[in-house]
Amino acid sequence: MFSPALLLFVLPLGLFLLVCGLGMYTKKWPILIFADAFLPGHPGLAATYIGAWMATLPFGSWWLSWNVPVLPGVLSLLSTVCMVIGLVGCFWMPRFMQPAWLKETEDEIKRGEDAYSLEYRRQPDGGGDASAFKEEKP
Repeated sequence: MFSPALLLFVLPLGLFLLVCGLGMYTKKWPILIFADAFLPGHPGLAATYIGAWMATLPFGSWWLSWNVPVLPGVLSLLSTVCMVIGLVGCFWMPRFMQPAWLKETEDEIKRGEDAYSLEYRRQPDGGGDASAFKEEKP
């Protein structure tokens, strides 16, 4: 009824991705945002949905064997929706599905108020924070 390979490999990986994604959503592990540099969307957030999908894979044949008419269809639909959101989220994550802290960070970057922009912004004299590179006049 259960595939041993799926139970041994896919289930633990799915649970790991689910926990990592939830940690990203709750800003417990914001360092996982580094994954966003590899794809145009938010793979760190998409890991939540991919993990939920992978964690349900080993149980697909089991819940399809239930004699309850509606429940297997609902669970299969939920699993498919998690897969689609996860895959699409790697390339584009809708703003309403992003946590508030990430929206605020992206807004700061767009306004130029993030730490990087404040440190390296060009000054009115045409230079940035280039005090270390200026020649001292005798």
